[in-house]
Amino acid sequence: MVAPLHSLDAVSVLVVAEDAPTRSGLIALLTGNAGARVTGGLSPSDLVSSVPTDVYAWDFGRSEEIGLRQFRTHAGTETPALALVGNADQGRAALQAGARGAMLRDGVRDDIGLVRFIAALRACALGFVVTDQLGDSAGPQLTAREGQVIHLLAEGHPNKIIADRLGISEHTAKFHVNALIHKLGAQSRTDVVARAMRKGLLTV
Repeated sequence: MVAPLHSLDAVSVLVVAEDAPTRSGLIALLTGNAGARVTGGLSPSDLVSSVPTDVYAWDFGRSEEIGLRQFRTHAGTETPALALVGNADQGRAALQAGARGAMLRDGVRDDIGLVRFIAALRACALGFVVTDQLGDSAGPQLTAREGQVIHLLAEGHPNKIIADRLGISEHTAKFHVNALIHKLGAQSRTDVVARAMRKGLLTV
């Protein structure tokens, strides 16, 4: 559910964090800020149902596996969540698990970071997706043709076979392969396939 605009004069935030000092620190960080109103703080295990609030500020902790498992218990509820994560990989995993946004934990430690934190919480409450310097966290956008090429690459076909299968010239097939190498930051055709699988762009 998208929060009504009138409620975002000061976005209401419930802090969710397994680690008590982290939870207290986030509450202290947000308390007194004109842009946010803290509605409480809970550990994931204590969050037994949706709590009336505009958005969750959800710290995923240091363990990606545990953080994701705890979050998935509540994913799909009407309340959007901004995940605070330790690195870009964890951020991508949080977004794939259903978080409305992901922000690097280290990015909220100063005054500028706090302003960005509040802005990210407000954006999530309004229905936007926030990725905060996670690089290609949402995954690079592939064209339909690139999607076809990458599946043929995964099957181990050379450019000539790719061209034949798609009804294009070998030169055009090579162009698409090179474009994929560049777009995914890969070092080789094999690396293209490996990176595409890690990013969820390809299933075999």
